[in-house]
Amino acid sequence: MSDSIAIIIWVLFATSPLILSAVFGSWHQRKCRKKTTEREQQFLSTKGGDVIHTIPKTIPERQINSCGLVMACLVVGPSWWQLFIGALKTIIGGRVKSYERILTWGKKEALQRLREQAVAEGWDDVINVRIDTAIILQVRQQDPGNKRGTLEIFAYGTGVK
Repeated sequence: MSDSIAIIIWVLFATSPLILSAVFGSWHQRKCRKKTTEREQQFLSTKGGDVIHTIPKTIPERQINSCGLVMACLVVGPSWWQLFIGALKTIIGGRVKSYERILTWGKKEALQRLREQAVAEGWDDVINVRIDTAIILQVRQQDPGNKRGTLEIFAYGTGVK
């Protein structure tokens, strides 16, 4: 009986960071996604439309008085739970939905930050918007297999007046 209790306690202790990460990480990320969506909706309703655009040619019938680079950056990292699920998926194969959620939110947040930055700098519109991503990876010298990474999401475009 005492051996089974010890095993249960050890399993709970060993998995508690993953369980906490699954619960609190999901809660925190859901809160961040909701806040981004609210900011996006408020911005779009206040401005009467979107200020960021990707266009194949110059804006017709518009005189541009000035232009400049507008950029916004976001660095995000998956929770331990997402890393755990992602590691399992790389073994089994298939879509890693937990990574997709954080990437989707990261792109929305970077675009919203770009909108806010453009308005703060006084631009009327941002044209030819692009989004780039980069992995920021930390490899430990003692254990090259132990990699910790975050993702930088960088949105930029040309601000015009």
